[in-house]
Amino acid sequence: MKHTGRTLCIFRQRLQAPFASDMLAAPTGAAVAWVFNAKGCSNIWVADPSHGAKARQITRYTEDDGFDIGELAWSPDAKSIAFTRGQSLEDNTPANVNTSPEGTMPREVWVVATAGGAPRKVGAGDSPTFSPDGSRLLFVDKKRILTVAASGNDDAQPLLIAEPGRVITMPTHEEHILRILGEATRATIPL
Repeated sequence: MKHTGRTLCIFRQRLQAPFASDMLAAPTGAAVAWVFNAKGCSNIWVADPSHGAKARQITRYTEDDGFDIGELAWSPDAKSIAFTRGQSLEDNTPANVNTSPEGTMPREVWVVATAGGAPRKVGAGDSPTFSPDGSRLLFVDKKRILTVAASGNDDAQPLLIAEPGRVITMPTHEEHILRILGEATRATIPL
C-alpha cells in the first residue's frame, strides 16, 4: 500500500488525539481533578464549585517534552494537588523518550495549588500522598519513603529506609502512615 502525505498526516493526527486520564475526586467530594493530554502535552485540570464547576487548567506545560503526569493526590483541604511527573509512569523501566544526552530523567514529585500558580518540585520519587492533617507530603524514592512539608519548601527527609534487597512501595493504609509519623520523623525500619 502506497502512503501519501495525506495518509501520514491523518495517522499523526490520530496519534495526537487528546485524552483524559487519572480522574480523582477531591476529599471533600466537591471537586474533581484529572490529567488532560493534548498533542503529547500533559496538564492537570480541575473543576469545582468555586469556579462554577467550569474546568480550568492549573498547570501550564506548553509542549510535548516526553514527560507524563499522573498519580494525583489531593491535599485534605483540596487546596493543593501533588503529582508525579516523569518520562514513563507505566512501569519502572527507564525511558529516554527525547534521547536526551543526560539519559533518563528520574520521576519527580510536584505540588501545585488548585487556585493556580507555578508547580513546585518536591524531589525525585513517585506515589505522593498527603498526611491526614495536610501538613506533610510523603512519597517513595527507590528504597526510601520521604517526607517533606506539604508546601514543598523544605528538603525531603527520609522517613523509612528499606533493608538491602528490599523495595518500598507506598503503604496503602492511612493508619499505618499515621502510626509511622507518630513514632519517628526519621527511622530505619525493617520491612
